[in-house]
Amino acid sequence: DQEIIIEPLIQERNYWDFDGKPWSIMKQQREELDMSFWQFLEYHPSIETNTQIIERFEQFISKHIIDKPHEHILVVSHGSFLRVSISSIIQTPRVEINHIHPLHNAGISIIEYTPGKWLRIVTYNQHLHLLNLT
Repeated sequence: DQEIIIEPLIQERNYWDFDGKPWSIMKQQREELDMSFWQFLEYHPSIETNTQIIERFEQFISKHIIDKPHEHILVVSHGSFLRVSISSIIQTPRVEINHIHPLHNAGISIIEYTPGKWLRIVTYNQHLHLLNLT
């Protein structure tokens, strides 16, 4: 038996005022400010910043990983949370990781924790399991 935990710490980026609204509204505001999408995410006071996401990721690691180094834990989350979290592990700005190595839907990344050290990415965005689906 495996325990399923719904953990708010790994939810998608919070867009607060934009939640449930068409992307076109955010796009219009971004264009009015002459900002890239990534700049707008960090600028707008009603959007969770990368720093806030990294803080949630670190809280998740402390709460669920540090004391369980020999367990296998499956984490299912959303693109922004995963990109920012993985970027923080490899210390690469989120913008760069997205352009160099885009994260595809349903990709599998394996992250290994070694006690006393940080995290190591073993597999990033592997999606071969999707190739033969029709």
